[in-house]
Amino acid sequence: VIIDEVGKLEIDNRGWADAVERLIRASSNNILMIVRDTFTGSVIKKWNISDPLIFRVPGTDPKDACEKMLDEK
Repeated sequence: VIIDEVGKLEIDNRGWADAVERLIRASSNNILMIVRDTFTGSVIKKWNISDPLIFRVPGTDPKDACEKMLDEK
């Protein structure tokens, strides 16, 4: 599942917050969230995400990121 993008609205329980919550809690799939650097810590804390893989763009080779995500599966 790809969520583009989780930000201030969702952190403040607005926007797509309910849908993000349901996906995180109910999904047996991996979830890829696009989050601005300034909100990463808040998103991890809000949804109690353990052991997140964090890729910074630019700076991450897309092939390396894909391989790392597949290894986590």
